[in-house]
Amino acid sequence: MSKEDTAQATEEATHDGAETEQAADTNEDAQQEPEKQYTQSELDSRISMGIKAYIANAEADIEKQRAQDEKIALVKDGEFEALWKTTQAEVDALRADIKTNDFKAEAQGVLVKLGLAHYADALIPGISTIDELLQRAETFRNGIEHGIKHGVKDALDTGKPRIPSDKHTAKPKTPDTMNREEFIEWKRQGGYV
Repeated sequence: MSKEDTAQATEEATHDGAETEQAADTNEDAQQEPEKQYTQSELDSRISMGIKAYIANAEADIEKQRAQDEKIALVKDGEFEALWKTTQAEVDALRADIKTNDFKAEAQGVLVKLGLAHYADALIPGISTIDELLQRAETFRNGIEHGIKHGVKDALDTGKPRIPSDKHTAKPKTPDTMNREEFIEWKRQGGYV
């Protein structure tokens, strides 16, 4: 190859290479779209929209947490309410017991004064005032007196006249220790005669 051929080949290669580079640059530019330029107002609106979306998501999370906290509080309130009701029932029962015990003590004192303390178990239950106790005690006492009058009379009324005796009953005598009159009486009472 001569010098001319070599120069021509170099020139062609350089020229072809330059064209190839230009063609490659042109193809790259064609493939890459030009970068869009945003104005400040567009950037501000996009940032504002992003912030609003973030705030909305955060508020939704906060609302979910608040709702969950309310449910937990309601459950706890329910437990506390049940505990309060139970405690209140116990306090009311204690107050009723104290009131009952105070009344029983007062009623016992009244019955002691009336001489009916032994009958407290029969007189006190079912009443709540001292006036009721006094009425019940009077009715009870009248009933006892009436029963005693009629009961003693009925018990003593055997149909035979009774002769009071101051003699104490002696040991029964055996026939060998009796005198003649006593022996005859003993036989008569025993149905031997």
